[in-house]
Amino acid sequence: MRPILALVTLALAAGAAAEDFEALPAGTFGVLETSLGTWRAAKGHAEIHDEHSRGGKQSLRLLGG
Repeated sequence: MRPILALVTLALAAGAAAEDFEALPAGTFGVLETSLGTWRAAKGHAEIHDEHSRGGKQSLRLLGG
């Protein structure tokens, strides 16, 4: 039962802190510093995307498979 409680607590904390990517420049990145921490991706595998967002003007797009 305790692992489930830990997962629920983690999910609630993650939902309370969200990054909207609106103030960041659009385009690919390798390292990105935000209020939530440092995001790292291999070259060409992540971008701030300014076309297909759901709740704002920009979103994080992860590429690859």
